[in-house]
Amino acid sequence: MAAYLQRRGGSFAFRISVPHDLRQCLGQREIVLALPFDRHEATAQALELAAQAKRRFRELRRAMTFDDKLKASLKDARHGLKVAEVRDQHFDDLAHAHKQRIAEVREARQAANLETLKAKAESEALRTVLRVREPSAVVSATPSAPAAPKPKAPTLGKVVESFLDKYRQDKKPAMVKKHKPVLTMLVEVIGNKPVDELKQADLNDFFILLPKLPPRWRDTCDREKISIKALAKRKHAITFENRQNATADQIEAFLRDRAGVENFDWTPPSGAAGKWTCQEWNSAPTSDRHRTITATFEEVFEG
Repeated sequence: MAAYLQRRGGSFAFRISVPHDLRQCLGQREIVLALPFDRHEATAQALELAAQAKRRFRELRRAMTFDDKLKASLKDARHGLKVAEVRDQHFDDLAHAHKQRIAEVREARQAANLETLKAKAESEALRTVLRVREPSAVVSATPSAPAAPKPKAPTLGKVVESFLDKYRQDKKPAMVKKHKPVLTMLVEVIGNKPVDELKQADLNDFFILLPKLPPRWRDTCDREKISIKALAKRKHAITFENRQNATADQIEAFLRDRAGVENFDWTPPSGAAGKWTCQEWNSAPTSDRHRTITATFEEVFEG
């Protein structure tokens, strides 16, 4: 009996199985149609119906492939827009924080300059008084005294302390509360060095470090007994060892979708839950069915 032709009692029927990848789309496993009672006529119709069915199967596959590509393109476009939006917002936040910190440090440096000028003026006034009181004979007979040594520049910590005292005397507790944490952190990060030894690189490093700190950075440093710089550079090396290929694909897809910009929730083995990003990871096969993934998670802070 010809292919696709079945005898059912005294009649004939056309039967063809629906391919596995099309069954969900068509909603059936096979196609069955009644044919004429004549064997020759039924055979001819069965072959013609089989050719039509196979042609429809090919057309449906092409349509499904196009639909899948369209969905993938739309997904990539949505992801690209989301990543761009997150990146732009991140840069705007950094620029705003940078401008704010510059204004605060400028105020501190202005206060330091005022203190330096005041010290110089007092020193000049003292030397003038001493010259006026010396007798002329003694002045002419005595060799000229060596010039007074140049006063040392105040340290950054001293300038910050004077700056905050000025606000306290002016009865501005709100300004003291606002400036004290940032200026204290400035001294701790840059170091309590003389102000004339400060360099632009010191301030640049400080402003790069600022956006990497959490809102309650002091509490975190005290609780975990780490420095501010260590808190800003905190990273974790993670290894997903000998995972099945399907699981490894899911892990890499998760990291790739976030593009190193979008953060995710994660709790390190010895620490508290937080927000993290991953910009670097590597995948290496350990067998035909398993891979090991190594990644570096970097903590980020919001707020």
